[in-house]
Amino acid sequence: SGNCLGSFTLASNYRFTNRLGEMRFETAYVPCKVFGGWAESLDQHHKGEQVIVSGRLRTEKWEKDGKPRSQLALVCDSVQFLANPRPEPEPPEAGGIPF
Repeated sequence: SGNCLGSFTLASNYRFTNRLGEMRFETAYVPCKVFGGWAESLDQHHKGEQVIVSGRLRTEKWEKDGKPRSQLALVCDSVQFLANPRPEPEPPEAGGIPF
């Protein structure tokens, strides 16, 4: 149809404390598909940027080596990239203690 297609993987991080009081982390990776202007704008962004997405879930199915495969993907209606809340660390001053 002539529309631009793009994709990226969204990492959703979850932090919690288990029954033993230990801090634990879980990360879920969600493949995302974007079309049109949203896809064209992906070149301006990089890994690690925070993003807000909305869309619909779609099950993608295919065969690999004769075995059926499937994956749940998010087809994005809108993508909003947020300002990076963590600025790049400044280099230590000469003679200072590196962090």
